[in-house]
Amino acid sequence: MPFTSELKYAPEFQHEDWVDNVDVVQAAGEDGFNRRFHDLEEEFARIKAVLDNLTGENLTVQGKVGIGTTSPQYRLDVQGPNSGHGLRVFAGGSTSSDFVFQATNGANTDIMSIKGNGNVGIGTTTPGEPLEVNGRIKSGALTVGPWPANPNYVFFGTNALDQASAGNYALLQGVVAEKGATFLNSPEYIRFSIGNADKMILTKDGNVGIGTTSPHRPLTIESFDASISLQDLTLPRGTRWEIQAGAFFAGAGAFGIVQYDGGNAQESRSVIVRQSGNVGIGTASPQSKLHIDATSPGNPSGFNPLIIVGQAHEINAKSQLDSLPNNTLIFGGQSGDKIYFFWKDISGKKYELVLEGTEF
Repeated sequence: MPFTSELKYAPEFQHEDWVDNVDVVQAAGEDGFNRRFHDLEEEFARIKAVLDNLTGENLTVQGKVGIGTTSPQYRLDVQGPNSGHGLRVFAGGSTSSDFVFQATNGANTDIMSIKGNGNVGIGTTTPGEPLEVNGRIKSGALTVGPWPANPNYVFFGTNALDQASAGNYALLQGVVAEKGATFLNSPEYIRFSIGNADKMILTKDGNVGIGTTSPHRPLTIESFDASISLQDLTLPRGTRWEIQAGAFFAGAGAFGIVQYDGGNAQESRSVIVRQSGNVGIGTASPQSKLHIDATSPGNPSGFNPLIIVGQAHEINAKSQLDSLPNNTLIFGGQSGDKIYFFWKDISGKKYELVLEGTEF
């Protein structure tokens, strides 16, 4: 086979030992010519193997394919230039067309679509948002999407719990029958925090704690000023009632109901129970078990009557006295023109006092 300098071949098919200089080949003698011809045969055999797999528009390559690299590490290894795009895929020659990934499971099914407007759809071919997923999304221990227990709701919760169990979600919202209805839930308790510090808790048994994480009643408030303020919006701002533990006037250990007027506590409009058990109405310093102070800034003379409404039940009062300890007094109320008092002295002797009034 004569060699000429007209022999041409693509650089990727060049062999390092090939020469197209006839003088060099001739100088190498018959052995040198045969060796180079054999190398050429091997290269053409490799080219033929590729071309044999080219049928119509299909190209099949055994091994690794490198684009932009001479040492592919994967089945398809694409390395782009230092600038621009490494890989661009268009459909129909249009840069705004869709890019679709399909799975074959008896039928071609679109599993992901990248729309020409940049929206990405997973499980849907018509994404209306930058990312739209038809189904649940899992991110670490978090799952979001249709509720496994009832697809008529969407949920937010941890996949560390069985979300097919109705009591394990964290947040739930209706999308069908109860559209928009929102449910906050926990299988244990719900804590409300500010600055990562607990401020309120709802326990598993339904108790609410404010200032405590272990409420022992339906509502437990723990504070150095544990008060409940009730504002009547029909009254001027600052006029309110407060239920206080450690009442404003009586100090530690007291309980009271106090009215505030213009932001100032009104002692004359208060009911105080001191730690001693003394009860004060209109006074924060009760001197006996029941101390009523009828004076007030608007009524300094104290001419406010004590009104008791009811009928006397003499027989009932007497029988009740029998079951009470010695040194007990019962006000039996009034009947007609009489009022009744019943008492037992310290030795247990019983007495009755009937006061008869005069009509006026």
